[in-house]
Amino acid sequence: MKTEETDFSDELRNLLESSLKHYNIVIERERPGGFANVKQGEIDLYISNYKNDIKNVIAVGEVKKWGKYNSQLKQLLGYMIYGSNFGFTIILNRDISFSSLKEKMKKIIDELEVVHKGEAKFKTKHFGELEDFNNTFVSSHVDPDNDKEFRIYHIIVNVNKEGHLEAAKQARS
Repeated sequence: MKTEETDFSDELRNLLESSLKHYNIVIERERPGGFANVKQGEIDLYISNYKNDIKNVIAVGEVKKWGKYNSQLKQLLGYMIYGSNFGFTIILNRDISFSSLKEKMKKIIDELEVVHKGEAKFKTKHFGELEDFNNTFVSSHVDPDNDKEFRIYHIIVNVNKEGHLEAAKQARS
């Protein structure tokens, strides 16, 4: 079944693929991988390249509508088992104000942890906004399997234009 998320992911894959193919970078959609409760999960965007005929994972990403962001982050962490350089989430927001989303997202990221055998894993070491990129944030975490730090980029696609809609309605009243 097609959803807003899958349409957006397909369009993004097509755009990235055409822009990056001359760098030998491959973009895959719905690639089986990671862990899930019932069966293997599907990675929304899997970015890799080949060097000396060896596939190298560059990044994995998840695209979701705003809602269960804590689950989205944990799903992404479950997919980051292939030595990817970084992960990313793309949040499609139609429902709440941008400032409210930023505040809620920051709280979720600050409190992120996966408790396993009584020990907290993947706790957030750093969170901040990227100055040169609109609506993009970055957090850093430590991989419990190898003690290496990695980053997750959090990108907000804000299509909530309630303020603009209301202004237009009032102008025509």
